[in-house]
Amino acid sequence: MKDPDGFRYSAQPTVTAQVRVSDGKLWSDYVTVTVNVQNVNDSPTDILLSSNTIIEKEPIGTTVGTLSTTDEDAGDSFTYSW
Repeated sequence: MKDPDGFRYSAQPTVTAQVRVSDGKLWSDYVTVTVNVQNVNDSPTDILLSSNTIIEKEPIGTTVGTLSTTDEDAGDSFTYSW
C-alpha cells in the first residue's frame, strides 16, 4: 500500500482503504484495511531572530533580539548555541 502524498501523522494519523483480491478468473473479494501512522519527531524547519540591530555602546549583556524556532511538532522546546 502506497500513499502518493506520503504518510503524514499530522495530516491523517489513520488511513483506511478498501482492497480487492481476485483469483484472476471469476472470484474476487474486498476487505477493508486500516494503517496506523506513527508520529515521529520532525526536525525544526527555521530559526528566526526578532531583531538584529543594537545601538553602539550598550552595556554588556544587552539583549539584541529573541530567537524562535519553527517546528511541526507543537510543544517541543529548543536549545540554541554558537
